[in-house]
Amino acid sequence: MSIPTEPPQASAGGSRRRTLIISVLFAVLTFGGVVGAGLVLGNPPGTLSGAVYYDPYYPPDPAWTGGATQTWSTTIDTDAQVFSSGTSVFSLTGSGASSILTAYSISESGPSQVWTRTVDTSGDSAGGPTYPSFLMWGTTHLLHGTTVYEVESGEESQAPWSPGDAVVVAENIAIACDEQDRCTGYQFGSSTGAWTTSLPGAFEHITEGWTQPVSPLNIMVVARESRRYAVVGSGVVIDIDSGEPVPLTVPMDDLDFHVVAPAMDGWAVLARNHSGVKRIYAYEPAGGSPIDDYEPSWTLEQNQSVHYTQQPRSLEQFKAQWTESDTSTIVAVGTADSDDCMQSVEVLNASTIDLPSLEGTSGSCLQVVRFSNDQAVMTVGVAEATTLRGFRLMYDTASGKQISFEGLDPAQGAMFLLIDTTKVVGYDPTTGRLIGYRPA
Repeated sequence: MSIPTEPPQASAGGSRRRTLIISVLFAVLTFGGVVGAGLVLGNPPGTLSGAVYYDPYYPPDPAWTGGATQTWSTTIDTDAQVFSSGTSVFSLTGSGASSILTAYSISESGPSQVWTRTVDTSGDSAGGPTYPSFLMWGTTHLLHGTTVYEVESGEESQAPWSPGDAVVVAENIAIACDEQDRCTGYQFGSSTGAWTTSLPGAFEHITEGWTQPVSPLNIMVVARESRRYAVVGSGVVIDIDSGEPVPLTVPMDDLDFHVVAPAMDGWAVLARNHSGVKRIYAYEPAGGSPIDDYEPSWTLEQNQSVHYTQQPRSLEQFKAQWTESDTSTIVAVGTADSDDCMQSVEVLNASTIDLPSLEGTSGSCLQVVRFSNDQAVMTVGVAEATTLRGFRLMYDTASGKQISFEGLDPAQGAMFLLIDTTKVVGYDPTTGRLIGYRPA
């Protein structure tokens, strides 16, 4: 995603501006352009030592460098909003109280419609990067407001939280926060919360964090031994199964705000005071007082962003980057225009890719950059909330060439979804064509 490394100062009383700055600092401190880069998928917590990152995004397979081949083609409604979850693809047509949500099961031979429902989207946030907002709850349920849909059957049920709550999902735990930052964690099938705790700033961060390119609604989970953690809000780490916060003491005078990032062997906190002074603190996994602190000195240009490798970084690697300008964990540097739309991506040790203008099509501002695990393939997309698996363009990073998908043209509005690492479904909203692809 296109995020400057030196954010502007917050204006007095500007809560949305403040939220933007917190989001920017969090992204810079953690994963830059690859939040949601598919670090580890399918490994149950507690089976691996050290820190394991779980993420709802599938990275593309390196095999796409050989090109894409059509596997099937069909036609659905035009002007639909299309998103995916695992082997299911959803389309949403219409607007307001009579929107139509249709679920398709995707197989090797193509899509099969499995259910359709009328959905009221009139209360969805039109200010979000994708309208409306649907969230995956684990791999089996889809959330829309307080309605829960079972993905395979379409069976509806009511969520146990209130309509005004702000909700994020961390793997199979839905976390609902009210305006007083009282947050409750819910598991599937339970009408009562597994835990309730106070998470300062969580409600504002969730509801007003739409200005960051990667939605804060499906959040990364860090597994350490038998426990799972997530950062909810900007400065609070919790055990998502118990709701127990990880205590992180920030010894900065006149503290304005701080953001937390996971490291392989602990936590990193970037703090800023009201005078604009920034400092990074390092903590052991159990938290407490910092074991190290230093002033960050490494910077990029205002319109540049960094994109990191998919491997979890250690506290020492954090420090080496921010104090010694060590770029060993950086994959690429992106350059954006004044609207934070990505113009080019320099893939280190590979190529510099100039991105085409998609003006005149929906979602023309490219902001989200992601890579395959070996960095051989790069996808570029727009700001997403409904789906984390969408993209507009795909590239072979070694040659810098765009990978084409026969029958669909991004310049004419086509968009694409990663169904899994080696399956892509493309959609043209003008013609309604839905096409399946695999690596050539």
